[in-house]
Amino acid sequence: MKRYSFVVVILALVGCKTPNRYVPPEAGVEEDGSLPGTPDAPLGKVDGPVSVASDGPLAAGVDTASSGGDTQGGGPAEVGAPMDMAPPPCTSGTARCAPSGTAVETCSNGQWTTKENCPLTCSGAVCTAVCMAGVPCTQGIGACRKGATTCATPSSPPACADVGADDSRGGCTGGNICKGGACVAACQGGVACTQGIAACRKGATFCATPASEPVCNESGVDDTRGGCTGGNVCKGGDCVAPCQGGVACTQGIGPCRKGATFCATPTSTPACNDSGVDDSKGGCGGGQICKNGACAQDPCAPKSAANLVPNGGFDTTIWPKFGSEENNREWSPSDALGCSTSGSLRIGDAFSSSRICIPVQPSTTYHLGYMVNRTSSAGTAACGINEWYDDTACANSLDFGQTGNSPAQTGWQQVSGTVTSIAGARSGILVCFIVSTQSAYFDRVFLRATPGGF
Repeated sequence: MKRYSFVVVILALVGCKTPNRYVPPEAGVEEDGSLPGTPDAPLGKVDGPVSVASDGPLAAGVDTASSGGDTQGGGPAEVGAPMDMAPPPCTSGTARCAPSGTAVETCSNGQWTTKENCPLTCSGAVCTAVCMAGVPCTQGIGACRKGATTCATPSSPPACADVGADDSRGGCTGGNICKGGACVAACQGGVACTQGIAACRKGATFCATPASEPVCNESGVDDTRGGCTGGNVCKGGDCVAPCQGGVACTQGIGPCRKGATFCATPTSTPACNDSGVDDSKGGCGGGQICKNGACAQDPCAPKSAANLVPNGGFDTTIWPKFGSEENNREWSPSDALGCSTSGSLRIGDAFSSSRICIPVQPSTTYHLGYMVNRTSSAGTAACGINEWYDDTACANSLDFGQTGNSPAQTGWQQVSGTVTSIAGARSGILVCFIVSTQSAYFDRVFLRATPGGF
């Protein structure tokens, strides 16, 4: 009875089919386990009978051992696990889209594992790209502008759209620069300008940067620009009163003359030019006066203090009669210089004179002079020291002197020279006389120890 029971158990076990394992679908592998292009016979099944022996060992694959039994019918025999002959579900290194279509899977050790989850979908074993908006871009964007991507749909290709100004991008040509999102000409420095510039000054543009607005700064003097008010003119960069011509002035003008300013231009410095006679101005020296715009002897000037001859100008009288002088001498109103308040000494005979005693110092050189108006060029008409005395009153004669002569011409003329007193002389007779000539007039007689005139 044991032997038959064991055989029945064995047959029951052998007669069962090994179930197929589930293989997920993959590229190149069908879900029922069959290879593409092969019959649909199930894989991994054991179809033949298992040989059993009642008294000997079981065929291969059958375990004859049992716990608590023996091979002679002491208990049921155990059958070994059947061998799975199906290929692995995937090939290592291959990739596919997961059945859900939202992930990428790779094969590792015959098993599919998730490589990445797709933000949208999977196609061809890769995730489809997601369109990213707002990403900086330059395709089709002009100079001085910035671009950013835009998306019609999450999966559409991005488009590059102008999103505003970007002066830092540059891109202008022809020397232009970016400003406010457009190409414009760069700021030009050094260009003449007048905005905010004062009168008589010039301006030039200044650029802090090539893109800044030009500023008009003062750059120096420009008198040609004008701009002064109140009749003023530009001079040296300032508004000043214009040069005034015809104004009385004296700078550089001589005595007896008048001056007036002259202006070459309204901005020139006035020059003082001689503008004619002005005897009232004076300015002469040496006792001279202005006469017709020139310095001349003052016809009425008193004699110099250095002149030792008293009344040498014969203002109203002549010298007193000295000794046995004749009476053929007289005062005349005809003054040598035309002074209306003075006159001259007239000697009228061919041999006549007028004398006066003059105190002197011995051995001294004196400057002697006079003016004479001869009415004839013949004969002699002169003044001089004709005798020296050892006293101051011309009483005790020492010796005779020399009188000389005047030029042989008529009309008033000046005669000057020197005379030296002899040793011991204390005075001398100064005489004016004529010899063998017609009447003569004498005026402005002087004798002095220092150079000079009347």
